[in-house]
Amino acid sequence: RRGLVRAGRQRGLVRAGRQRGLVRAGRQRGMLRMEWRVAEAGDKGGKGIAGSAGRDGRRGRAVLGTTIAAILFAAVGEAGIRATGIDWRLLGALLYVNHADPEVHEPDEGPLLYRLKPGARAEYGERKVTVNALGFRDPERIAAKPDGVRRIVVLGASNTYGAAVSDGDTYPAQLERRLNAAGGDVRWEVWNAGVSAYTLRQMMESARRVLPAYRPDLVILQHNNMGRRPFLRGDDPRRHFEREPELWWQNVRIFPLGRTAGTRLFELSALWRAVVLGLNHLAGADPNPGKDDDDALNDEPFVAFCGDGGFGGVPVVLLHPHRKLVDRMRSKGMQPLSIWLHEHLPPGAGPEYKEIHPPAHVYAWYAEVIQRELFRMGLL
Repeated sequence: RRGLVRAGRQRGLVRAGRQRGLVRAGRQRGMLRMEWRVAEAGDKGGKGIAGSAGRDGRRGRAVLGTTIAAILFAAVGEAGIRATGIDWRLLGALLYVNHADPEVHEPDEGPLLYRLKPGARAEYGERKVTVNALGFRDPERIAAKPDGVRRIVVLGASNTYGAAVSDGDTYPAQLERRLNAAGGDVRWEVWNAGVSAYTLRQMMESARRVLPAYRPDLVILQHNNMGRRPFLRGDDPRRHFEREPELWWQNVRIFPLGRTAGTRLFELSALWRAVVLGLNHLAGADPNPGKDDDDALNDEPFVAFCGDGGFGGVPVVLLHPHRKLVDRMRSKGMQPLSIWLHEHLPPGAGPEYKEIHPPAHVYAWYAEVIQRELFRMGLL
């Protein structure tokens, strides 16, 4: 009996051991399965991370390549445009240019942009143009005003210059003859400082130079042209724009990025200049200024010049002033004179009296009216 009991116990121990072994084996298989699943998940995750990183890398390389290509394109374009000067040729076709009597004009290196050429002479058919040594369309003068002489300087554009008549038929020349023919102890000089196509801003600059040098007793300023300052035909505008960058804003109609930033880009980049000027050509920008131009380009600097005592106390008569300027100029002590009022026109006056470049007999009428009105104003 004892032997049987021992044998039974041994069999139970064996069964229990086998069961424990099976349990251990099961656990091991479970752990292996878990490890395999974890490894499989890790493989999939690694492939996902690697794929995302690859896509990001390709995008980054594409952006970098595009950026480099754009920089290279801009650099090549900038160099090519600078080498060929396309930007300046595009600009030249957009500028307002004076074509009148080029032989007697020359470039000016300041705000005037151009002026009459001292000592120049030219003939245009029967019309003769003479510029004296001081740069006025006049007989020869001396800078120092002699005793017993009263001097009038007439500033203006082509109407004052006399674009359709010879030297002695301009209205300043005829006014001088009329004043001296009236007799008296005073001898009169009327200097013709008119230059074709000049705007008010250029006349202001002329006054700044003429007044201290020649000490006139009276200034007559004829106000005709509005808008942008003209350039001289055949003159390379590059140096003017380099000296005075504000000319970009004043002359380019379509002007992206505003006055300050846009002007700076025009100064720095030939590519930018070519692109914007090309857009202006495509848009059909008109090189000739019209009456719709903003004349703040001229009016505001001129009013400031007058307010700062630019005429130095010399009386100023504004001939044909624009209406919006009249009241502002009266407040500065200037007197307007419009000779084209009906009360001044002679009986039976023909259409030539309203022409901007009239014949000599119309200028004779100008001189008559100006003399009479100056006397009425107490300026003679």
